[in-house]
Amino acid sequence: MARQAGIEPTTPWFVARYSIQLSYWRTAV
Repeated sequence: MARQAGIEPTTPWFVARYSIQLSYWRTAV
């Protein structure tokens, strides 16, 4: 995760994580 920072600024890991978490919450609820 640490090495990913700065390598792919176009697709931050937190953005992908937020999207996945949002989808998970929507399915759970």
